[in-house]
Amino acid sequence: MAKKLGIAFGSGASKGIAHIGVMKAFEENGIKADMVTGCSSGSIAAACYALGKTHDWIYARIKRLKKEDLLDISINFIKNKALMKSQKMQRMLEKYFGKVDITDLKIPFSCIACDLITGKLHEFTHGDLATAVRASCSIPLVFSPVEVDGKLLCDGGVLQRTPVKTLKKLGAEVTVAIDVNCDAYIDAPVKNLFDIAFKTIDIMDHSVNRSSPGTRADVVIEPDLKNVNQYKLDDKEFIFEQGYKAGVKAVEKIKFLCE
Repeated sequence: MAKKLGIAFGSGASKGIAHIGVMKAFEENGIKADMVTGCSSGSIAAACYALGKTHDWIYARIKRLKKEDLLDISINFIKNKALMKSQKMQRMLEKYFGKVDITDLKIPFSCIACDLITGKLHEFTHGDLATAVRASCSIPLVFSPVEVDGKLLCDGGVLQRTPVKTLKKLGAEVTVAIDVNCDAYIDAPVKNLFDIAFKTIDIMDHSVNRSSPGTRADVVIEPDLKNVNQYKLDDKEFIFEQGYKAGVKAVEKIKFLCE
């Protein structure tokens, strides 16, 4: 491909499994990104891509994933600033990523987080990969925010669902955004603190993020996941297949734009 291709993997919790399906479609059709960015669960997919992991490698581990692998309830959630301590998440990311600096990845990578102190977007372009991804995935009130260089960082989806702007900064000439959370699952009941936190993010995401200027990519891939609750792990195979179908549909347009 003549033009530099960049892929932005968007936020969406368990809907992020669709990213792996899109990756399968791209692998089968010879589409390779020159740089990647990610937000929240999309930062995990982007990191794996930048590490050179195949969709098979990622999906094999996702299929074994359970909630207990990520959730470690905090006894003192006020001091912890969240209901979960995030230590399990950090260990899991370190297990699969190793101790890797972002600058040492196979291709340019960045993930985004929100600085709770300034309210501004933080773009990770260096530093420990696992820590950066954990910060990008730290849903406010649910997972404890991450302190980095005097900043208090949480889920980047608070400000931007698919980091297309960041992708352009890395030098992408053709941009692809995989927006797995374009259709919010808004009918879920509100029963506890978790539900309130999740629903608040969903409402904010769909009332603010979609209209952000400069966030539209040349190709936007939107898997049909409107009936999927992003905070459950019950529909892994369905989510994966929907991602694959959406990825296949986008192949020819991406090839044409990259010529």
